[in-house]
Amino acid sequence: MKKNVIFAFLLLVSSLILNGQTYGTLTGTIKNPQGITISHAVIESKENLIRSFTDQNGNFSLRIPANREIKLTIFRDPSYLDTTITVKLAPNEEQRIDVVLPYNAVLLKPVSITKNVRDNYRILDPQLVTQVPSPTGNIVSLLKTFGGVYSPNELSSQYNVRGGNFDENLVYVNDIEIHRPFLVRNAQQEGLGFVNSDLTKSVKFSAGGFEAKYGDKMSSVLDVEYKTPAVGYRSSATLSLLGASIHTEGNVANKFTYLIGVRYKSNAYLLNSLQTKGNYKPRFFDTQMLLVWNLNSKWSINLLGNFTRNVYLFTPSSRTTNFGTIFEPQQLTVDYEGQEVDKYENYLGAMTLHFKPDMKNKYKLILSSYYAKESETYDILGQYNLADIEADLGSSSNDIINVAGISGTGSSLEHARNYITAVVSAADLRGEHKMGNHNINWGIKIQHEYVDDQLKEWTMTDSSGYSLPNNPGTPGEEVPLD
Repeated sequence: MKKNVIFAFLLLVSSLILNGQTYGTLTGTIKNPQGITISHAVIESKENLIRSFTDQNGNFSLRIPANREIKLTIFRDPSYLDTTITVKLAPNEEQRIDVVLPYNAVLLKPVSITKNVRDNYRILDPQLVTQVPSPTGNIVSLLKTFGGVYSPNELSSQYNVRGGNFDENLVYVNDIEIHRPFLVRNAQQEGLGFVNSDLTKSVKFSAGGFEAKYGDKMSSVLDVEYKTPAVGYRSSATLSLLGASIHTEGNVANKFTYLIGVRYKSNAYLLNSLQTKGNYKPRFFDTQMLLVWNLNSKWSINLLGNFTRNVYLFTPSSRTTNFGTIFEPQQLTVDYEGQEVDKYENYLGAMTLHFKPDMKNKYKLILSSYYAKESETYDILGQYNLADIEADLGSSSNDIINVAGISGTGSSLEHARNYITAVVSAADLRGEHKMGNHNINWGIKIQHEYVDDQLKEWTMTDSSGYSLPNNPGTPGEEVPLD
């Protein structure tokens, strides 16, 4: 009985204390230094467990204990500095304040940027090729990361710059112009790019505004310089599921240096993941060498050689593609017969004679010859069915797609016998003369091109009641095909 009386007394006292506590009302608006109201700002006092938020117009209303100094912290996000105010209100007093939250600004030191407009080039580190994931594994994988450079296929070593065609891009290795295969149709047959990163010292790339010495093609220029080996011997080897590469280099008494690189690639594992199923047998081989003789302090001879052989064999079997909308799904199934066999052989030989009579003059004579023998042959028959499909979620098998009906059938036969032989020979004489702070560069180049191109290809399509190509005649008249 005594405990119950004490509990009732304490309850009565606490009720009187709570009823005796009085409050005031604080209202206001939160703005930024430009006078724009700030929504969702927080006004709080952690000591007194008080918190409120501004509305969409930056207004707030807060009920706080009277006759006490209350510290309120106002904050929004890291872009504003926190602000603390102290208020004291009388019982039932209503007070209005406007608060400006200052920006959390940091004064940066001045930055000076200087650019030489004549050197409109990007410098690349060839060692980054091993760090950038890419199916091609060559320098082109780095170029594709630059603005204005576009590649139509991730497997391709070709690239377009600012809307230009892929054959408008210039490639130079030690000032020798590099030519590319002519008959390559897409990335599957390309093989290896010319530039061997194991032999590369430096790479410069310009997407426009480059010097006239590179020629008259308008898209871009890739200028590659191969290494000059230090004294001694060095070699490396790389092996992966997509191929292998090995290189060796050496310097003999600072008189003779050599760079030799051999590469092999087969991207069959990547091609087997394409929608068109079949037997892919791509084999790409490349070997390069750079030999340098330093005859004396004035004369030196460089020899650059390259041999490339790419063979692409493909026997397609089938392809299934689902498309359409969620309400009208469709499926295209194609069965193939035939095969494609492509062969590309390229040879490059170049000799560079350097002559430096004194510190002010340099002369260079470049003799080069490029030979290409390429063939592209295929006979592929594709027979297709276009069907309406539906999903059978209750199917016990792994295939939940059922064919509801065939809406079209047809066939297409593609034939090609394309051959090309090309020989490009050039003689290039260049000179450099220093006059004080100025350099004078001049050059004379003679180039002869021989191309024997034989193209014979056709496609016949027989589908949905018509055949292309067909013999012309009166509409409705039956005309026998030749």
